[in-house]
Formats: sequence, C-alpha cells, structure tokens
Amino acid sequence: MGLTLLKIDHLKPTIKYVNITCVFNFILFASSIRAQIAETFYSKKEIIEDLNYVIDRFDHLAPKPYIRSDSLSIRLKKDSIISTLSDSVSTSVARRTIAKFISSYRLGHSQMNFWALYIDSLPHFPFGVQIKNNKIFIETNSSNEVYLTPGIEITSINNIGSDSLISELLSCMSLELNETKEYYISIYFDYMLRFYYEWHDPVFTLTLKNHDGSTIKGEYKKTGIDNSSGTITSGDPFFTEFKEDSIAQITVKRFSGFKRKTWHHFLKKSFQEISNRGTPYLMIDIRGNEGGNSAYLRELAAYLSKENISFEGKMIRKTTLESKRYFRNYFFKWYTYPLYPLILLNREARGVLVGKDGSIHISNENPEKLPKVSYPYSGKVFLMTDRGTYSTASMLASCFQCYGIAKIIGIGSGEPTIGDGDAVDVILSNTGCRFSVGTAIWFNPCFEKADQNQMLIPDIHCEQGKEYEFLLKYLKQKQ
Repeated sequence: MGLTLLKIDHLKPTIKYVNITCVFNFILFASSIRAQIAETFYSKKEIIEDLNYVIDRFDHLAPKPYIRSDSLSIRLKKDSIISTLSDSVSTSVARRTIAKFISSYRLGHSQMNFWALYIDSLPHFPFGVQIKNNKIFIETNSSNEVYLTPGIEITSINNIGSDSLISELLSCMSLELNETKEYYISIYFDYMLRFYYEWHDPVFTLTLKNHDGSTIKGEYKKTGIDNSSGTITSGDPFFTEFKEDSIAQITVKRFSGFKRKTWHHFLKKSFQEISNRGTPYLMIDIRGNEGGNSAYLRELAAYLSKENISFEGKMIRKTTLESKRYFRNYFFKWYTYPLYPLILLNREARGVLVGKDGSIHISNENPEKLPKVSYPYSGKVFLMTDRGTYSTASMLASCFQCYGIAKIIGIGSGEPTIGDGDAVDVILSNTGCRFSVGTAIWFNPCFEKADQNQMLIPDIHCEQGKEYEFLLKYLKQKQ
C-alpha cells in the first residue's frame, strides 16, 4: 500500500517473459526447476528453527506485528503445528506448514512467496477455475477435452478431495478475508498447487461432477497454455469504452507495469473524449485490480476532484537495516548517489533511509492539492469493486468514498482500510522458503467509518458480477 514499491502489486510482481537464448541463463533456470521438482526432506528440528525465525523476523521488521493477532495466540499456533509434525517432512509439507504459520498473522502483504514457480516453460492445467464456497468449478477450457466444460465441478485432483485442497490453500494464504483468498486462489490455482504439492507431472487425474450428479474420473494432460486469469499479458492494463450514450467506463486492471507518460496520455485522451461527448455518468472499474504504484492515483483523482485530498490518512513505519536497504535500492541508482545527502532535508525520508534501527515513525498525511488537468470531469462517478480490489486499488476506493468523489458499487474491496505494506523479503535458512514482512501499516482516509472488521462498506451493495446491470437500474430509479 501507499509508497509501496512494485510490491504494492505484491500479489503479482510485474514479470515479462522472454525467450532464454543465453546458455548460462538456461542452465540457471533448468537447475532451479530440477531443484523444485526433486522432493527434499527436512527434520522436525529444522522446521521448528524456521518457525522460530519467522516469529523473530515479524517482531524485528513489522511495526505492529499483532494488529490482527496477539503474541500468545501466535506461539500457541506454533506449538499446535509442531505437535502435528513427523520426524521427517517433505518439501511440500514444509512449505504448507510454514505458510500456514505465516498466515496466522493475517497481514495481507506479509506472506509466503510462491513466485519461484511462476515460470511459463512448465506445463499448466488445461483449464482455469473459480473457487466458490470451498468448491472448485471449471471456468475456462483451452483443451479439446469435452468433459472439461465450464461450470462443471471438480471434486478431486490427483485423488485428493477438492474440499481438502481448498482448505489447505486457504490456510496458506495471509489475506484477511476468505472471499479474497478464494478470489486469488482461483487466479493462481495452477501455481499454488505446483508450489504447495509439487505437482509437476504433465499427467494428472481429475474427478468431475456433472450437473445431473454423475461423476467422471479420468487422466488428462497439461499444456503449454496458461489459463490463470492472473497471467500478465502484453499491452497496457487500462481502456475506456462507452456502454451507453450516457455512461462511460474506464477499466484499470492494475496500477503497475506501465510508464507514467503512458498513463498521463491515456487519462488525458479518455477525459477529453468524455468531455466532448458530454457523458453524465462515469464508471471506473477496478474489480480484480491487485494494486500497483500509488503515484498513479493522484493523477486520476485530479480529473474528478477539485479539493485537496489524502490517499494515506496515517502511516506507522518501522526502520530497520533491512527496510533501509530496500528503500535505498528502490529509490536510488548509482547515478543518483550524489543527491543522497538531500534526504536529510526531509523528515520522513530521514526516518526511512537513515533512521535508527528499530525506531518507529508515525505520520499523518495532510490533504494535498491535486495537479491541474485540461478536462476535469463534473458528472457523477461510480467505482466498481470486488474482493479482487486490493492494496493500492483498495486505497483508491477508500479515498474516493471518504472524500465523496465516487459512490462505491459492488461488495466492497478485498483488503481492510488498515493494512500492511512496503514488504521486505526474508529467506529461511533451513528450508529456503522465502516470505515477506510488511515494514509499514497504512490507515486509509476515513478508516474510522469502516465496519468492525475495518472493511470498506459499499454505498450501493449488489451481487458480484452484476454491478453494471444493477447500476443501470439504480440510475433509472434516480431519474
């Protein structure tokens, strides 16, 4: 959230796949893949040491590690996990064990990193899925298999019941809401099963349940086509369309992976056309938007509001050697080092980059003036959200609701109005598992107005996936 790096898009780092033509790189990747496929076993003692180190890192790096838990329950959770361990633990079991423990902190940006297997050269399931109410349904089919029909329920994969699989994956994710977890498990289902179950074999077994209740069991082959809806595609992740004469829609899939200049040009062109058409209603669709660079939010807001606004109401940051190293690498390149002494002029920057190790910095962001734009919009604005609206996108929704810039339509966002961010990576010495810990806590504007779970409450509540139809009825009623 907030200043967040590209880690703001933390759940899905921006990756561009390229063909590996360099033999050296090919050897590195091949070695990595072989290492992932081969099951390694760890002793119970090694797992316990890694779990203790997880606690140590959260206590050391996070400014408020127990904002949604407490120290006693975390240690009881560790003892409970240890009691179930056998003397020897496989790679997949070790990963699930550690991920479950990390998720008990319930901090969305502090979680296990399963991106080690985000490699498009490995085979994929020939279908995409939707997880709903602990059940798995086929959503898309890229194969010629007639039985893999969208809407059909999968009751088992590789002879493991779907309810057990989903229960395990839900417990491995650190996101705050089960609905949000189901949303992102659906997107990264392929990768998560490969990471947490070591399922690399190109042949797999499925049990399918037809609409009439009958079941089909068979073997299927993986393909080279990635069906996950979270796949990063080429092109810019935003576009404008006109649904009706009176309604314009701007869709933004993420706030990262594009240049500032491209974003600036897109907004100017879009609002110029909206102005020329005299469109009275504007919908901004950030459903499924996992976040990105918060710097892009201010430019969008400039077209919609004349008043001074703040996207981050309050921030609590902890300074450590790790966080300072991260920010130095993120903000400074070798050619900007001569400017480094200038940070001493900024109080917040001093705390982030040269503050005392272990110090806590609390700041309240004052509303700031937005930049001037050529085609400000004066019509009514609606913002569509769902449980996939996360991180910076959730911050945008909270801000727009707080300042009355837009009415929120949908089921609310996927992240509470109080969340962690600016995460740094940690590698466990025994298992080699990589996870992240947020070094800052962000309080979105008007977070006090949220419900008891600090979740954003939509102004217009409607069923997920039917936001546009509901909005049309809402506007007709208003007219």
